Amino acid sequence: SVLELPPKMRVGSATYLATTVVGVGQCSWPSRPSRVGAAQREHTAVMVLDEDFNVIGQTLLRLTLDQEWGRGMDTKVTRDNTAIKFDDAKLLMHHGRVFVTYRHRAYPQKIQLLNPVVLDISEGGAHKVKVEAHVEASKTVELCCGRNIGLMSMPKGDANIIHALNWMNEPHLIEIKIKEVDLTTGRSGLLHRRVVYLAGDAAAAPESGSIEIHGTSGYLPYIPETNEFVGLAHIHRPVDRHRNEYALHGHHYTHAY
Repeated sequence: SVLELPPKMRVGSATYLATTVVGVGQCSWPSRPSRVGAAQREHTAVMVLDEDFNVIGQTLLRLTLDQEWGRGMDTKVTRDNTAIKFDDAKLLMHHGRVFVTYRHRAYPQKIQLLNPVVLDISEGGAHKVKVEAHVEASKTVELCCGRNIGLMSMPKGDANIIHALNWMNEPHLIEIKIKEVDLTTGRSGLLHRRVVYLAGDAAAAPESGSIEIHGTSGYLPYIPETNEFVGLAHIHRPVDRHRNEYALHGHHYTHAY
């Protein structure tokens, strides 16, 4: 993902913040290499870009363990300041704060996670910058249920509330009250939910087995000129697709704004 930095966060020629995930992916399908040592090779990078999208600073996104993190005993992360693989890591800006939404195998598959990012950008010399980035385990919010939940920062809205669009099954809105999250568990409790079908009524809900539209955007930016949020969604073709010699999953995507 790529996010424009607000003026107060810019240092030198820093203009954008970006994330990318490095790891064993579909490029190795169907002959996956040994996963021995994969944990050391898989990570999420945070990059600072200039106005021409040149990388002028880079670091690994790390997890600070100020409390237990993860559901299962065999998947809990136990090393502090660890550069883990934050899967599908997507940035968003909310009232001047940078957040990242992602998934991780330490949590159930249909749980999407959200954290504020502790970010430090400083001068590095020679048109470069130094950057440090981490998230804190105690600030982890669990969003249920889906893998493609898009987050929205409402214009002139409450700084303590982030809205989310969950595309799984019937699309619906979720209101996340950040200050009311139980930080001992990280669970938001889905404090408010409103069902919103794509065509505006329940008759538009997809039938079981039909082609369903899913969100792709982790962050839906607001367009003030039209008073709209813009996002990228996708469908899978065909409905009964299965893994094949070309892809483990997720082939024949069709995208639309």
